[in-house]
Amino acid sequence: MKDVLSPTAERFSTNANEIATPATASKRFGIISLLAAALAVHLLVILAGADKGLFYPDEFEYIELAKNLAERNEFSYKGHLTSFRPPGFPFIVSLAFRFFGSEALVPARVLQMLFSLATIWIIYRLGRDGWGEKVGFIAAGIFAFYPTLIGFSNILLTEPACIFFVSLTCWAMLRYLQHSHLGWAFVAGAALGISALIRDTLFYAGPLTIFFLFVYNWRKPRAHLWHAAFLTAGFVSAILPWSIRNSLLNGQPTLISSVGGITFYLCNNEKAPLIRSSSLFYEKQIGEEYYYETLLPELDGLSETEKNEIVTRKAFEYMLANPGATLVRMLGRFVDFWGQERLVINHVLAKYYGDITQTGVIIIVAAVFGSYSLIMIGACFGCFFSKLRAFDVFGLLFIAYYTAMHLLVFAHPRYHMPLLPLLILMAARACASRNEITAKLKTWRFAGAAGLAAVFVIIWIVGLFVFDAKYLESFMQRLG
Repeated sequence: MKDVLSPTAERFSTNANEIATPATASKRFGIISLLAAALAVHLLVILAGADKGLFYPDEFEYIELAKNLAERNEFSYKGHLTSFRPPGFPFIVSLAFRFFGSEALVPARVLQMLFSLATIWIIYRLGRDGWGEKVGFIAAGIFAFYPTLIGFSNILLTEPACIFFVSLTCWAMLRYLQHSHLGWAFVAGAALGISALIRDTLFYAGPLTIFFLFVYNWRKPRAHLWHAAFLTAGFVSAILPWSIRNSLLNGQPTLISSVGGITFYLCNNEKAPLIRSSSLFYEKQIGEEYYYETLLPELDGLSETEKNEIVTRKAFEYMLANPGATLVRMLGRFVDFWGQERLVINHVLAKYYGDITQTGVIIIVAAVFGSYSLIMIGACFGCFFSKLRAFDVFGLLFIAYYTAMHLLVFAHPRYHMPLLPLLILMAARACASRNEITAKLKTWRFAGAAGLAAVFVIIWIVGLFVFDAKYLESFMQRLG
C-alpha cells in the first residue's frame, strides 16, 4: 500500500533506466509535425462532409439548444427554458454560432477538430511528463490518427470536448502528484467540473477524486484537508453557477441536469430491453416521447426536478423488486459499453460521404475495429506491467467509476470514449515496454494481461454476433 499512496516517486519510467527528460528541439519538431499531419487529415474529413447536415438524433437537440443560446442567450428547448440537458456542449457550439451564424455547421465542426488537436498535445504532455518522451509521442500518435475521433470531426456530439477536459484533468492530476502544487489540484478540479457540465455522468467522479486526494495526503499533517479543499474549490467553481441557475428555474435544488432520472427509468422498467439498451436510440425516434410527461402523463405540470426525482424512485423500486432482470441488463450494458465503436461506420454505411467502394468500406471497418481492439489489448498489458502508483490508482478508479455509471443507464460504445486518454496512455506504456513484456511470457502478469484481453475479445464477439446479429447480417448482405 505504501507504493500506491506514497506522495513520493511520482515520476515514472517505462523501464528501470528511462526517466522523463526535457524535450529537445528535434522532439518538439516531431510533435509539431504530428499535429500538422493530424490537422490535414481532420480537415480532409471536414471538407468531405462540408455540405452535409446533421445525422444523429442527439445532434438536433444539441444544435437547437446552441442556437437558442447564441440568438437569445436562453438555454431553452422547444420554447421552454430547461435543465434537461447538461449545458457544456451546447454552450461550446453556441460560440461558433455567435461568430458565424446559427446555421454554420462547418465552424462548429472545426471547433470539434480543434478540441481533438488540443487533446493530442495534452496527451503528449501527460505521457512525456510521467513516463518519458517515447511514451508521450506514442500516445499522441495513437490519439492523432484514431479513426473514430477523426470521424467525429463531422459528428456534433459531446465526445471531442469531453475527452479534452478529461485529458486535462488527468494531466493536472499527474502534475499535482509529482509536485503537490495547489494550483494543479485546482486545475484538476475545474477541468473535471467542466467535464461534468458536458457529460453529467462524470459528476460523481468529482467526489471520488476529492476522496482519492484526501486519502493520498493522509500522512501529511493537514495537507489531506487543504489540498483536497483546493481540488474541491476548482470542481465547485465550475458547476456552481449552473447549479444555481437550475435550482432557481425549478424552484428546488438541481445540479447539472434533470435528464438522469429519465434515462435511469427507461433502462430499468418492465419494458426495458434485457440486452443492448442502446437499441432504444435506434429502434425509436428520439423526441418528445423521451420527455417525462409523454412517458408518464401523471407528471405533467411538475418541475423537471420533481419529475426527475419521481422516475428515479420508480426505477430504484423496479430494480429492487427484480434483481435477476436487473443483473442481466447490467451485464448487457457492460457488453454494450465496452463494445466496438460503430458511429463512424454508421455514418459511412448511410452514405454520408457518398458512395464508397466495397473495399473502402472494409478498410474503414477494419481500421475502426482494429484500432480500438489494439488499444484495449495494449491497455490490458500496460495495466498489468505497470508499477502501481498513485496516478495508476486514480486512473483505475476513474475507469471503474465511469463503467459502473453506465451499468445503470444507457450504454453505447461511444460512451466509453471519454476514457480513451487513460486507455491510450496504458497502451503506449505497453508499446514502449514491449521487449520487457515479451521477456516475461511465463509470469503471472502476462497471464493476467492475456486473460483480461480475452475477456474483451469475448465481449466483442458477443456484441457483434449476438447483440448486433441482424445488423451484422445486413452488413454482410451489403458486401455480398
